[in-house]
Formats: sequence, structure tokens, C-alpha cells
Amino acid sequence: MCVLNFNREESLPSSPSVETCTSNVNVSTKSTSAQVNMRPSQRTRRIQVRPQLRPEQVSKGTQCCLITEDTSWRTSDVIDNIFDQEEVDMDVDDSDQSAMSDDQDYNPDLDSDEDDDDDDGNDDYETDMNYVLSGDSDVASEKQFLVSESALHRVLSVCKTCHGMCKTVINYSKGTMISTTSVCPFGHVYEWKSQSCHNSLPWSNLLVSAAVFFSGSSFSKVCQLFNIMNMQMFCRRTFLNIQSAYLVPSTIHVWSANQREMFEQRAGQSLVLGGDGRCDSPGFSAKYGSYSLMDLNTNEVLDVQLVQSNEVKSSTHMELEGLKRGLEQLNEDDIQVDTLVTDRHVMV
Repeated sequence: MCVLNFNREESLPSSPSVETCTSNVNVSTKSTSAQVNMRPSQRTRRIQVRPQLRPEQVSKGTQCCLITEDTSWRTSDVIDNIFDQEEVDMDVDDSDQSAMSDDQDYNPDLDSDEDDDDDDGNDDYETDMNYVLSGDSDVASEKQFLVSESALHRVLSVCKTCHGMCKTVINYSKGTMISTTSVCPFGHVYEWKSQSCHNSLPWSNLLVSAAVFFSGSSFSKVCQLFNIMNMQMFCRRTFLNIQSAYLVPSTIHVWSANQREMFEQRAGQSLVLGGDGRCDSPGFSAKYGSYSLMDLNTNEVLDVQLVQSNEVKSSTHMELEGLKRGLEQLNEDDIQVDTLVTDRHVMV
């Protein structure tokens, strides 16, 4: 690379020769070090290396969703399949019996005993109950039976007065209860309800809600079971209303009465208690926590305290607050604590 520098102080001749032009031109070149271009700045290896992050995955629990579509159509398909396989199952049973008879080590008495233990005395097919139906039975103690639509039609299609054929219509349904009206050609009208009511609440709605609540079952699963079997069922709002109006107050009343009886039996005694807390969710973001105190000599729970996280400094302080409240409750009822067994919680 050449650079031409012209000296302005010297005047150029009018007709310069080649030698004169060459002598007046100064040719300069850059040094080798100046010609070398600097490399662009590069990132260090630590910055350039990108960690291989795994794609976000969803846990197995959140991937499982409840079936919300109508699954009532599956019942008929399954029943048809059962009837289709009935003859095949009978042949398989016969082959199994012949195979067991050929086995020298087979003992039918042992199998019959195991079946009796598994069934707990309840036969899966027919049971001779000799149970006499009564109209004066208590609602809580009377038996409940499943009755199909065809069986109801055979019972309600006969007039009670003239014994003629009736046309039966279901007027309305209220949860598990239905109300029907049967009219014969001669004008006789007969009204019938599938169950009695407490004021306007059907008893079976209350009994089913109590069974779900006291057994710790999920209402969504029970409702799905009823839908698959094509059985009449009330909605979730009705279940929550029954729970808040009847089930929870009854539970609190029974618990208070039993707790008062246990306190009266242990008044003035020194007890050996065991205590432990439980939160509604793991980790340090729990909102509710319960602390239970149990008599280790009789294995009876004497007191349960419920603490909310906003009542204390943080969720870790709920267990200590529940223990304090439980001991204060026992102290008010003149119950002394000789030994207290707890877990190794940092707050306790």
C-alpha cells in the first residue's frame, strides 16, 4: 500500500520529466506491526458454553385429569359384552374344574374356606334373608335397595283399585327421589314417591351425602359412579349445602359431647400425652395446621386445635401455637400432663 505525499513549497515545472516526478514523490509504507489487524473480542469459554437445560415437564399428578364427558353409553356396551361372554365363561369354568380335579394336591375345602374369609359371610349371588318389609322402620336403620326401571314399571303399572293396566309417568326427580303418577283407563289416579322426605329434603340425599362425607370419599368419584350406572344423583352444590347445614354441625356436636365425657373421666389425673401437628400442604406455604393430643395409655384423642397461618408469624409457628392451645384447654379442665411426647420439631 503506497501513499503519495506532495510537497507544496516546491513549484513544479511546466513540463516535468519522468525522473523529476519520480524524485519529488516520497513513497512510505506502514510497518509490519501496523498492518496486522487485531482480532475481534471473543467471549470466554465459560460464557460461550450454554448448559443443556431439560425441557419443562409436567408431573404425573397434574397430567391425570378427571373424565368429564358423559360415560353412560359405556354401561350398555359392557353389559352386552358380559352377555356375549357368558357362554365362554361357563366353558372356562368347566375346564378349570376338570383341571383342578386332575390335580392331586388340590383340596377344595381350603378354597372354600378362603372364599368365606374374603366374602365375610356375604354371598355374591343369592342370600336367604327372610327379611319382612316394614313401613314403620327408622330412616337411619332401614335398608336401601337398588330397583331398576323395569321393576318399577311392573309394580306401578297395575291399578290399586280396579287392577287394570296404568300409564305411569315420572313427574319430577329431586336428587335420588322420584315422584310418579299412575292413571288407569277408568280414571283412577295413584301417586307414589320413591322415598320419604324431611320437610322438603329427601332422606336418601342426606344419607348419601353423609356416607360420602364420613367415609372420606370424593364426591366427584361418587358422582361419576352414579352416572356410569345411570342412577339418579344430586349435584355438587346440593352436597355442599347438606354438608354445611347438617353434617358439619352434627360432627361438631358429637365431638364436643365425647370430648366433655373424656375430660370428666380424667379430671385430676396426670396423663402421658403424645402430640403432633399436621398441615394442609407440605412445605412452608401451608395455610391451616391442626395439632392433636392423644392419651397414650388409652389411645384416645383428647383435643384437636386448628390454627391458621395468619394468626401466627409464619406457617412454621402453627404447630407450637396448636400445642399451647391444647395444653391450655387441658389445664382449664383440671387435667395435668405428666409426660409429653412430641416429634423433633424445631419450634416445639
